[in-house]
Amino acid sequence: GVGLLALRLAMGRAGWSFARRCAVLLLFVTGWTTLTAYWAGVRIISQAERYHIDMEMALFVAAAVFMPGMALWKKHPELRRWALVAVVVACSVQAWHGRRYAREMAKPLKMNATLEYQTGRFFELGLNQGRVLAQGTQAFWMNLFTETPQLAGCCDQSVKNKGHFTAQWLLRYGYRTDEESAEDSLLWLKAYAVRAVAMGGAGSRGYYKSFAFPYRFRGRLETIYEDGDDAIYQVPERAPGLARVVMPEDLVKHPPDNGIDVKELRAFVAALDDERLPIASFRWSDTNTAEVSAVMERGQAVEMAVTWDPGWSATVEGRPVAVRQDGLGFIALEPECAGTCNIEMTWSAGWEPRMAIGLAVLALMTGLGLVARELENKLQGDLHESRIASG
Repeated sequence: GVGLLALRLAMGRAGWSFARRCAVLLLFVTGWTTLTAYWAGVRIISQAERYHIDMEMALFVAAAVFMPGMALWKKHPELRRWALVAVVVACSVQAWHGRRYAREMAKPLKMNATLEYQTGRFFELGLNQGRVLAQGTQAFWMNLFTETPQLAGCCDQSVKNKGHFTAQWLLRYGYRTDEESAEDSLLWLKAYAVRAVAMGGAGSRGYYKSFAFPYRFRGRLETIYEDGDDAIYQVPERAPGLARVVMPEDLVKHPPDNGIDVKELRAFVAALDDERLPIASFRWSDTNTAEVSAVMERGQAVEMAVTWDPGWSATVEGRPVAVRQDGLGFIALEPECAGTCNIEMTWSAGWEPRMAIGLAVLALMTGLGLVARELENKLQGDLHESRIASG
């Protein structure tokens, strides 16, 4: 921010044109974002290295604005035609290279014969929308073929729950041995309400293999699908779904330090398997509304394997209920109702999107206003020069 302000003041004092000021400021923002990540390892935004394309676009805008030949174009307008022809030829050659590269990379295939398609369709038909975990390309492509919710697919930039990354790390990389990896993984899978896991070993048909200890569940969990070195394992669960009824003292209270910090997690999962506790149903009404129903007793709590956010609110028969965050970053509440308890969960984005839209509109209007003022100044300058030339 300080750099932008200093640049703007310096360019204003130097009398630079609007085009030059705009090009320099755009290059400063995109270059700072990208080069600090490459040169200093400092990432002021997520995956800052990927913004090199934006930096290159800003660089070419700046190059065009500051090009020494600008005066030449004004004196010899006919050169613009040749420049345009050169650009068209260069772009045509590049387009030809791009098409040839695409034809070499993209080959026709039978989609329904791929592991990614078969895994996705199996989950769609066999699990009735239960949450799943898959590896590599199966996770990346799954939601092209199915609406099956995943614990982790692609990509992670918008994940707000830090505990999610702890769970992902343990589930992907395991810990020391197949046995220990299976034991800890099963705790995380149950805590996250995952109903099935797709894993493949060295001979998997999946292109990208992201799981260590790929045989950790072999012989330990029921295999519900198998094809060569690829398998889908079913996670045993007493209460399917995202909503679970437990006692308040069984909730995870402190965020785990790492994937093997499972002391509180173990107690919580044991509560999920407690036959004395009721089973809750969970249903999404729409994108931002969910319904939970269970026959409960006073003093029991409901935990939902859905990331907590300040925008969540809950009501029981029209009565508001406090919504809080547990140690896993999930939604937890104590409805204090006896008998059939119907909970309605509602999420609202609040002021943030309205503020963002307002800032975007303000920036757009400001930009248009600056361009209009620049054009007006240019027209007035041209008019002044023509009057002088005409005597």
